[in-house]
Amino acid sequence: MRKDGEVVYRPTVHYAYRPCDDALLSIDEFAGRGWRMQDNKRIMRDEIVDGADELGVLLMGNDKGVYWYGSRLTTPQARRLAPHNTATSLQVVAGIMGGIVWALENPRAGVVEPDDIDYRTVMRVARPYLGELVGVYDTWTPLDQRSPLFDTPYDEDPWQFLNVRVPW
Repeated sequence: MRKDGEVVYRPTVHYAYRPCDDALLSIDEFAGRGWRMQDNKRIMRDEIVDGADELGVLLMGNDKGVYWYGSRLTTPQARRLAPHNTATSLQVVAGIMGGIVWALENPRAGVVEPDDIDYRTVMRVARPYLGELVGVYDTWTPLDQRSPLFDTPYDEDPWQFLNVRVPW
């Protein structure tokens, strides 16, 4: 954010992904084998018949609490748009396609930061593949669900990184 041409605030960005329960079980199996790959592997495609994916951004620490904005797309919606795909594959590739179109339309731009790419171009290309776009405010903070069972360090300011990270 700028005020009178000077940067007054830059948000901290963290990436978080939570796989489905079956994927977590597979990771547990992998760990239980001493991180050795299973002998038999398969890529699931058409066996995935249902489900949905929510891909978006959670803006935390604003005056209203938190704000999530993103795409909700089901597997059947994704398959109507692009057979043999899933919601996850379409949501990820939609942004990539938007970036490629921007690059083709701006061949002399060279290497640029994501913030310097025109979001309107990206969204024009990606939007048809994103399903429902949703924006939701909430009062959640990282301190809301702290467990009394574990004495983990935390900061009274709920928006400090210490409160957001997941200790392993």
